[in-house]
Amino acid sequence: MGRSGGEAGVPAAAARMAAHLRVRESTGLSFAASGGWPHVFSFLEQTERTDVASLVCLAFLDAANAQPRSARFDLRPDRTSFDKIQAAHVRFSALHDVVVSVNDCGGGTVRGLQQLLPELSSFASITSLNLRRQGLVSFPDALCALTGLKTLDLYWNKIVAFPNAIGDLSALTILKCGSNQLTALPDRLGALTALTELVAYDNKLTTLPDSIAALSQIKMLYLSSNKFATLPKPIVKLASLTSLDLRFNQLVTLPRSISALTVLKILNLSSNQLVTLPDSIAALTALTELHLHDDKIVRLPDSIAALTALKYLHLYNNPLAQPQSIAVEAWLAALDAGGSCEVKMIEPDYEW
Repeated sequence: MGRSGGEAGVPAAAARMAAHLRVRESTGLSFAASGGWPHVFSFLEQTERTDVASLVCLAFLDAANAQPRSARFDLRPDRTSFDKIQAAHVRFSALHDVVVSVNDCGGGTVRGLQQLLPELSSFASITSLNLRRQGLVSFPDALCALTGLKTLDLYWNKIVAFPNAIGDLSALTILKCGSNQLTALPDRLGALTALTELVAYDNKLTTLPDSIAALSQIKMLYLSSNKFATLPKPIVKLASLTSLDLRFNQLVTLPRSISALTVLKILNLSSNQLVTLPDSIAALTALTELHLHDDKIVRLPDSIAALTALKYLHLYNNPLAQPQSIAVEAWLAALDAGGSCEVKMIEPDYEW
C-alpha cells in the first residue's frame, strides 16, 4: 500500500489526526507513524523519555475506521500497565487480536504478575502472551481463562508442572515452554488439537503422555536437551510432523515404527547414544535434513540409500566403520557428487 498524496491525501490525513485526538483523549496515549503504512499508527504511552526502553504500551490502529482490530502491548508487570490495556479496550470495542508481552524487569516480577494476570484474563481478545524470564515456578492458573490464546511463550522460567486445565486453551496453536524444570506434561495436553508447534527443549522430560497422539495438526516438535532414553511412542502417531528435534537426549535405538512419519522433513538425533538405525528409516523419503553427528553409530543400514531428497547429512563424530557396505558407500558418493546435499563426515572447523 503506497502513501496518499495531493488533495486526495488531505481528508485521509484529517481523519487520521481526528482518530489520534480521540485516542489521546480517551486513553492518554500519543502516536507515532509506522513507516511505509499510512493507515497504521503506533500509540505510545506518554513519557518524559522517548527512547524505546521507556515504552510501556504499543498498539496498532487502522485509522480508516478509527477502530483497531489488532493491537500489541509491551508491559511492565504492574497495575499501571493493566489500566492502559483496559482503557484501550473500553475505547476500541472492535479489538479482537491482542498481543501482550510482559517485559523482563529482573527480580521481583512474580509479585507484579500475580496481580496483573488475573486482570488480563478478563480480556478474551488476547491471542498471544509472552511471559519469558518472569521467574515463574508454577503455571499461573489465570492463564487457563484466556481461551482465545493462540500463542503462549513461557521460555526461561522455572515451572515444574502444567495443570490439566491447560487443555482448556483449545485455540492454542503454538506453545513454547523451553528452559523450564518440567518433568512431565499433563494428559490433557492432547486436548490442544489446534497445536501446530510445541517447544519443550531444555527440561527434564523422560516420557510424553499418550494423549499427544491426538495432536493431528502438529508439525514442529522440539524436545532437545531432555532425558529421553527411548523415543516416546506417541510421537510416531503424529502424522503431520515435519520437524522433530531430539538432540542431546539419551537415545540408544530408534523403533521400527519411526517409518510412520512419512512427511517428516527434518530429523535431528545428534548428541545421543545411537549405535545403529532401523531399516525402516527408508520410509522417511521426505527427509531433507538428517543430523546424526556426535552419536555412536558404527554402520548405516543399506536401506538408508532410499533417502534421496536429503540436502543436509551430518555424520561426523561417529565411530563409523570404513568402508561401509557397497550400497551405503555408493549412496554417499552419489549425494556428494550431486552437489545438492551437504554431506559432513568430519566435524566442521567453525570460525568465530
